[in-house]
Order: sequence, then structure tokens, then C-alpha cells
Amino acid sequence: MYCQKCGKEINNNASFCENCGNPLAQKNDNNKSEKYKHQKFIISVISMVIIAIGILFFLFLISDVIETSYSYNKNKRTDVYLHY
Repeated sequence: MYCQKCGKEINNNASFCENCGNPLAQKNDNNKSEKYKHQKFIISVISMVIIAIGILFFLFLISDVIETSYSYNKNKRTDVYLHY
């Protein structure tokens, strides 16, 4: 590998040029950063999907309870008997 500033040959594992001191771009760190961003995005999407499924399940349960309550009240006798 060669320094982009002075052109001197440098070690592949070096973080800066020994001749001119120019800092070298770390390709591995950049790649890890992109991988981390991608993983973070995937985790965010999965979390949102799980939350959406939870909300839909909750709404389904609520509607079932409301429907059951309505049908119970509909079938319940509401006659009032007055005893004299």
C-alpha cells in the first residue's frame, strides 16, 4: 500500500504514513460502521413490526370483549317486575 500524500510504500496495517505523517483511511472501521448502521436499521424495523402486531392483537382482544359484552347485554332479560 502507498501513501496518497507522499507516495511512499507503507505497511498495510499502519494508521498513518511514517514518512509524512498523513493519517490513512481505515477501510475496516468504515465497513464496520456501515454494517452497524445496517444492523441498527434491521433491528428498528423488526421492533416496529412487533409493536404493530402487538397493537393489532390488543385491538382484536378489545373488540372481542366489546362484542361479547354487547351480546351478553342483548340476551339478558331486562323485564322489570313490580310486586304489589
